[in-house]
Amino acid sequence: LNVKLADYIACTKILTEYATALEKDQKTDIEGRKRTFDRELEDALVQAYSVVLKHSAKEGIHRYNIQDPSRDLSTLISINLPSKLKEEEWLLDSVGRKTLSDNNLLPTVETPIPVKLVYEAFLKYDDKPMISGPEAIERSVRKYCEVGVFNVAVGSSGDWDKIYVGTDSIPFLNAQSEEYWLVDTSVLPKPAGTPEQPGGGEQPTPPGPSNPGGEEEPGGPVPPAPAVKEFKSITISGNVALENWTQLFSSFILPLKGNNLKVNVSFKAKSNDMAPLNENSPIYRAVKESASQLGLDIEAEEK
Repeated sequence: LNVKLADYIACTKILTEYATALEKDQKTDIEGRKRTFDRELEDALVQAYSVVLKHSAKEGIHRYNIQDPSRDLSTLISINLPSKLKEEEWLLDSVGRKTLSDNNLLPTVETPIPVKLVYEAFLKYDDKPMISGPEAIERSVRKYCEVGVFNVAVGSSGDWDKIYVGTDSIPFLNAQSEEYWLVDTSVLPKPAGTPEQPGGGEQPTPPGPSNPGGEEEPGGPVPPAPAVKEFKSITISGNVALENWTQLFSSFILPLKGNNLKVNVSFKAKSNDMAPLNENSPIYRAVKESASQLGLDIEAEEK
């Protein structure tokens, strides 16, 4: 890396300080060398930074060598590295039931647990695995609510507005919200029904003067129920604030996954002084590589 960097800087210095003294063919030759060193410098940079260290107070430092680094550092950090860490189970996309149990993060009858507390436990304490983000907790909560490990309640402890039982469809579930709780499976929604009488059952209709036998008197015509609108398809579109993107999966993708859902995405980013965009910038290279791997088109508007 040091050698390639020295070669690259030397070419840059010659082109800057001796530009007027160079012959055309000399300048062309040095510019070609500079481009070659630039590519080789990127490769050397990736090779130099190919070791990952993970520290925990209990177990000390663990080392992992990346065997097949990518073509550039940005792709290595944003794409290849997370993939390798997930293979080694250093980084989790979801949290297993045993992990929750071992860390006392499953609810009991007496002790409901805020989903936010579960999320923050994996951020604050290094005795737990790393998670890829709040979606890892949300994914696990949906899974274990569906299979009946616990129920999910919304609202204040003991005064729930809604309780989800045996389902992965929990609208607007947010691991960073204080409204969602894990509760024991014995905590169930209050059944909706008619008021009960002291002896149980529904109160009978008292016979009236025009109904001497207590039999139901035929009433007038029953109005027809309003027609239910049928939809061929629905489309949701619009601009979403960056901080709300994590809610799209739980709000739309999961509920509509059984309806032949097609998702179109569009990202537009602008160049600025803090993060300039050009064909050689690491950011552009990384997103271009990601778009290629996912089969997406990428267009760049030149200045």
